[in-house]
Amino acid sequence: MGTDAVLDLTTAHPSGLAQLLAGGPTPLSSLVRESGAFAEARRRVRATHRLAGVLLAQRGTRSPAVAVGTAGWSTPAAAAEVPPRTPRRTPVLLRRCTVTPTTEALDDFVVQLAAEVIVNPVLLRTARAELGVDLDARRIVTAVGAHWGFDPAPALDELRRQLAGAGSVRVERRLLLATFADPGADLLEDLRRRGALVREHRVVRALAAGTPVQAPEPPSGPGPDAPCGLALDPSQRRALEHVRGGGDLRLHAPTGTGATQVAAAVVADAAAAGRRALLVADSAADRRAVDERLRDHGFGRLLLHLVADLDPAAVDADAAAGSRSATRCSRSRPK
Repeated sequence: MGTDAVLDLTTAHPSGLAQLLAGGPTPLSSLVRESGAFAEARRRVRATHRLAGVLLAQRGTRSPAVAVGTAGWSTPAAAAEVPPRTPRRTPVLLRRCTVTPTTEALDDFVVQLAAEVIVNPVLLRTARAELGVDLDARRIVTAVGAHWGFDPAPALDELRRQLAGAGSVRVERRLLLATFADPGADLLEDLRRRGALVREHRVVRALAAGTPVQAPEPPSGPGPDAPCGLALDPSQRRALEHVRGGGDLRLHAPTGTGATQVAAAVVADAAAAGRRALLVADSAADRRAVDERLRDHGFGRLLLHLVADLDPAAVDADAAAGSRSATRCSRSRPK
């Protein structure tokens, strides 16, 4: 993360900090009250807010959080390595938060923490890879919950206990407001968990072997002449029929040639056949375009938008809530 998009709240005003850690909506001006320091804090939070918007729009990642505590250690470097490696410093606990401007001019912001406490997944990975320690995240989080209110000190003590045999590791109490997103590492971790499934996929196997992809058995559902509900030209219709038949394809569709129409047709056609479709868009604008196309043609809410989150449970909760909302909308539509 860029250093401009990080605000150190370790020495914030005690009353504002107590309100923040209790989960209440807390103005930045309550956390940083000296005028000169507030101007610098506001500049940093503006940068954080801007970066969070970019990550949400481009990567679908909800990333703002307050890091509670840091763990640092030095990794061994090769003798000839220039420049030498800097010591690693990694956040310990994360509490997701919202950062909401109070005015269009971004004069002040309201910060509010979510109740959930998460052990930083990057800390778990790097401690395993570099220190050879499998941290017990549940015990660390439970140490926070075992005391009245939010007191991170017992959790940091528990981390120190678990890292006691790992050499020179320093655990410090810090509070940092920033964006926390590492999509590349998350993808690699997911690939490690699901590697066997990926390797056995017929498209991946064919690409690795340099052989043609064999089409699977065509799924049940509408026949090749069944209407999908959207107007398609002959080339678009061929693409839809290929997908209907269970085939795989890469569709080259420059801007203005109907890529949104084809994507909407595939989604609508899958829904009509009782199947699910996964739509991965390059940006939030592309996803909204497909959603709006479906709504404009009377399909209602067919897309369930999932946003990546530091807390996987929050993604599951959003999915369940969105599914219930879509079901209610479907039932309320006139037949």
